[in-house]
Amino acid sequence: MFTTKELKAIHILAACLLTLAYSCTPPKTITQSGKVTPKGQVKVGMDYSVNVPTHVVRSIYDNVGSIVGPLLSKDTIYVDAQLMGLNRTALAYAIEPIGVGYHYYARYGILKKFDVGYKYASGTHTFDAMYQFMGSTGSINEPGENKMCGSIGLQFSSKSYELPGWNGLNKAQTILGFEMKRKDFIIPLIFSIPFGPEETIGNFSFGMVYTRSFLNYGFKSNKIFDTIAQTAPVALQSLNNKANYGGVGIFFNLKLGYKYIYALPAFAMYYQNYGSFMLLDGSKAGFRGVTFVPSLGIQINPTQIYYDVRKRKK
Repeated sequence: MFTTKELKAIHILAACLLTLAYSCTPPKTITQSGKVTPKGQVKVGMDYSVNVPTHVVRSIYDNVGSIVGPLLSKDTIYVDAQLMGLNRTALAYAIEPIGVGYHYYARYGILKKFDVGYKYASGTHTFDAMYQFMGSTGSINEPGENKMCGSIGLQFSSKSYELPGWNGLNKAQTILGFEMKRKDFIIPLIFSIPFGPEETIGNFSFGMVYTRSFLNYGFKSNKIFDTIAQTAPVALQSLNNKANYGGVGIFFNLKLGYKYIYALPAFAMYYQNYGSFMLLDGSKAGFRGVTFVPSLGIQINPTQIYYDVRKRKK
């Protein structure tokens, strides 16, 4: 049976574990240009990106493991300044983590001014669509006007998270009955200046982004009892809560190559007001900050390779 101090400590630790689940965020690097994939063509690519938020310091996060590990092995946990600091540190890091990862994607031109894409990013499946409202929609084989292009899109990802085995967090999730799902939307407005007819040599792209994230989390366990406001121990009721926050960003990317393969360095910067997050002990913590997302990737045009191979055979 838990004592009052143990229960309060578990509540705080639960909040820490909850926020660690937020660390898996959707890809925020923008590598598309204002020109969508021409109808019937396919593009594939890969990029390596870094997520660097200003509201958290990595050296502080490094102390989380040394604090959480001993807590999970103790029969009795006492609330102190160190534990409360852990609560806020874990929350700050998990909402917008420092992280790196590879992203793999494919795009297909489904209509003349409309393409769709799929991206796999560190376990997250992302789908998006782009509509081109300005500029030429031709292909390299059928060049049109060599003018600025513009498009707007919508990216969506949804995922249920499980805490990692790091320092036994997955075992704590079982004890607490923790669950969390999130949905993320990203709306990019992209303009691009072509290099060569139909971006044969590449392009320079820039624009603005709006993001919105919706979180649904809860705890459901029959092993935790409330002894604070009860004369006799009573099983803690299940908790379900929701939160959402938005952000705005700017970005630019450079595409350089020729017909078949291109290098894609990119950079994005976001400002996000994450709002206030309620902890299980009734306190709140609020965060806001700027996130920098540099990336470097490659893009391949298999349709163009196929077209030129057939042309040479003829």
